[in-house]
Amino acid sequence: MMIKLVLLLCTAVFGVLGAPGLTEAPTPCCTASQWEGVMLEVGGYAAQSHAGFLKGSIAVSYDMLGKRVATVSHLNYSAGAQSNMKVIQDFKGGMQYVIMNTTCTKSALKGAMPPNCMPDDAKFGGGFYFGSPSSQLPCQRWLYTYNGTTFDLTVTQQDCIPVIETEYSGTDAETECRGKNIGSVFEE
Repeated sequence: MMIKLVLLLCTAVFGVLGAPGLTEAPTPCCTASQWEGVMLEVGGYAAQSHAGFLKGSIAVSYDMLGKRVATVSHLNYSAGAQSNMKVIQDFKGGMQYVIMNTTCTKSALKGAMPPNCMPDDAKFGGGFYFGSPSSQLPCQRWLYTYNGTTFDLTVTQQDCIPVIETEYSGTDAETECRGKNIGSVFEE
């Protein structure tokens, strides 16, 4: 009985990780030039000798054509605090707007808009699928570094739609402002 269970588990894992028919590494892909989605965020933080974890949701609007990114976030911190923030990044105008409660802070944007394509040197981490053998979402895992941040990104095999993203960076938590969504950038 135990041997059958282990064999069944090994077969299921091989079926999921061995999918779906990739014989050679594909080339890095690009997301759509305009897209919107909602992310669930789970992470850790360290600031002013305090450390903890956070969780919540972030609605994202990305517009490469208009050179804009907007986020709206609702985060809960392990210390009991909550954060509701809206961020509009206008890369064409070079300005960022951060709205917390009724306070809006305007600042100059530094750097270029995050690209909608993975860099050419992104490393293919493998193909797999979410779901069951009869109902699959084929995905690919990619690893790369952009502006000092390491990304572990899972996208759909078809259309390169982001599914899971993990970021690792050593930026200064005191000065870093992680933008979290503000409505749709497609609405004027």
